[in-house]
Formats: sequence, C-alpha cells, structure tokens
Amino acid sequence: MRKVVLNVTLCLALFAAAPAFADGPLPASLRSAGVTQEQWGTLQGQVRHAAARASVSELALAAVAERLGLALAEGGRQVLVTDILGQLDALATRIAELEVRFNSIARDEDPEVATLVAQAQVAIGAADLDASVAPLAEARRLRAERNAQLRARLEAGQRDEAVIAGVQGGVALLRADYLGAAAQFEEAAQLSPEDAWAWRNQAVWALQTSLSVRSRTADPAGWAQTMLALSSAYNSQGRVNDARVAMNAAIEGFEQVGDAVMAEQTRALLRRLLAN
Repeated sequence: MRKVVLNVTLCLALFAAAPAFADGPLPASLRSAGVTQEQWGTLQGQVRHAAARASVSELALAAVAERLGLALAEGGRQVLVTDILGQLDALATRIAELEVRFNSIARDEDPEVATLVAQAQVAIGAADLDASVAPLAEARRLRAERNAQLRARLEAGQRDEAVIAGVQGGVALLRADYLGAAAQFEEAAQLSPEDAWAWRNQAVWALQTSLSVRSRTADPAGWAQTMLALSSAYNSQGRVNDARVAMNAAIEGFEQVGDAVMAEQTRALLRRLLAN
C-alpha cells in the first residue's frame, strides 16, 4: 500500500511541478515541418502560460503540442504555430482531465494495477507519451482479468443463493404455500439464468398444484391471482399461448369477484403480451 501511495505522490509532483522547458531546443520534427526557432520560442512561452493556468506539466503540454504539429504535417497541412497556439488551452484542459482520471485509478485496490497506472502517469508528466502506452495496456489487461475473476465468484455466489431460494420454495411447498413457493422459484431462476428453465418448471408445478387444491368456487379471488401468476411463469418460459389462456382466465376471475382494477391491469398485460 505504501508503494502505491508513493507512486501517486510522485505522479502528482510530476504533473503539477514538472521542470520548465523554456530553454529547450527546437525539436527536429517541428523544424523539418517548417517551424522556426523564433516561432518555437513564442510557442514555448504560451505553453508555459497555458500549463500554469491549467496546473499541468509544461513538459507534457509541450509534448502534446509537438504531436499536434506532427499530425498537421503528416496530414499534408502547413504547420502554422497559430494553429497550435489556438488549441493550447484546450490541450491543457485535456491533460488536466486526464490527470483527474489518473488520480482515481492510481488508487486501484490492486497494487499491480495501481503501479502500472502510476508508471504511465509519470511518463506523461515527463513528456514521454509513448512510454505510457504499454503500462496502461497491461493495467487494463490485469484489471479485466481481475474483473473476470470477480464475475466468476459473483456468478458462483448467485448460483448458491439460487439454491437457497429453491430450498425456501421447497419448504413453502411443504407448508402448502404454493404462491410463495412459485415466487421463490422465480427468484432462483433470476439469480441463476443457467438453471432458469428448471426453476421455472418448479414454479409452474407449484401454481398448477395450487389450482388443483384450491377450487375457483371456494376462492375465486385467490384462483384469479394464481392464474395471473401462472400466466407470468408461462411467459417467462416462452409459452406465449399458454400465458394468453391463463391471462384470459385471470381476467374472468377478477371480473367474477368485481375487482375491476385488477381485471383492467391484466387486460393491459395481455395487450402487451399480444403486441410482442
């Protein structure tokens, strides 16, 4: 952890207080692109001011400005210092925004990732833009690897939770709580998509058992609710026609007990089902 903190501190120092480049020579790349020593001197002064306004490394901003000049030359355009000067503040802002991102990921809980990110940040603060590419690529590879491991653990944990939910459903069946059992089996299906079909089969069985135990005559409201739940279970399995039949039966049941609100809500669900 101490190593990570030292890396972050070093990065901050390089970005905020990198040595000035005011006396540096005109880079050969810009000289060959047509930039004169006098123009370079003007550019150096403006880079210093723009870097100070944005609180970023002069070296980094100078390197970015040089890259912009090269891009202009390689694109077949004449390199005009005014073109670069007009973008200095925007480039400095971009470096400042990048610094904020660096500072957030440099504190990654994985020390290997944090160290690599810090190396890239140091490279940019020292104007070595190319040297930042490899450590960032490796940091991303490691983070992706760690995330895959986390996802695998999460999926395994969710499957375990699904089994527990399934056990709850089984206990609910023993207690003749068929709707409760179906709800637990549906939760298990959502937790473990790989086993969803099997869990939903159990939900359907629980609801069908409920219908065989509870007659429509004895409990018309409960029967209608069960039919609505059964239609949802069928729909989750892709059994659209069975879902439609069960939903129509639920509507009739709600109408029988005078529950106009539930009847209308179920009709709305049926319309969406048929529209799909």
